[in-house]
This record gives sequence, C-alpha cells and structure tokens, in this order.
Amino acid sequence: MKLWSVFVHSDMNKILRPLELQASYQSWWNYKLGKKRKSGGRSKGSSGKSGTVQCSRCGRIVPADKAKKYTKRVSAVEPQLARELRQQGTYIQTKRVTSYYCVSCAVHAGRVQIRQASERRTVPGRRSRN
Repeated sequence: MKLWSVFVHSDMNKILRPLELQASYQSWWNYKLGKKRKSGGRSKGSSGKSGTVQCSRCGRIVPADKAKKYTKRVSAVEPQLARELRQQGTYIQTKRVTSYYCVSCAVHAGRVQIRQASERRTVPGRRSRN
C-alpha cells in the first residue's frame, strides 16, 4: 500500500508528503509533527532567547538553559596535606568550578541517565548530602 507521494511545487522542488494530506494544498503546510517533550528540552519557558555556553567536554555551543550545569569544589592543596592541616584546625579554601555539558556529553559521561517515557514526565529527586 502506497503511503507517501511526491509533490512537485511550482519552483520544481520535490517534496515527499503523506497521501492523506493530498486533498488540499494548505493542509500539508499546517501539518504538525509530534513533540517528544513539551519544553523542547529547555528550561526557558516563555523568556525568549537565552545566552549560550560552551560544553566543557566537546566544545559545542549550547543554549544556557539546555546545557547541564555541574558545580564542584576544588582544593589547591593535596588531599593528604589537607587532612593534616584540618587536624591542626586550619581552614582550607576551595574554589568552585562550574562545568557545562551538552546533552550528548552529559549522557556519555553518565551525568544524566536516559529515562523511560513514563519516568520522563517526573522530575528526578536530588541526592541528599548526608
């Protein structure tokens, strides 16, 4: 059974379109495809354009609201020396390092797990710091 046909536009560009939409010319251009996520994978809502950041792993330019952001504290002192200094009561200053990952690198690095469609609708819980 033939489901698709080739439609030739006036400027001779070939367009492949479903057979059920051949009845009217306008219905093809108004045909909407399904979305996987209501948000489109972004957290901007209706705020318009957002800034861009660069992926820390591959260098890809990613919208800031779509990128996965990870913050960790890094100490300039070696762990063994830091342990000895802490026993003596010294405060060791740490620097906060923020890294951004594009979605593909976050999945590859294990920062984000792929979830089933039923689980995708819920927000995963945060891990406690205990």
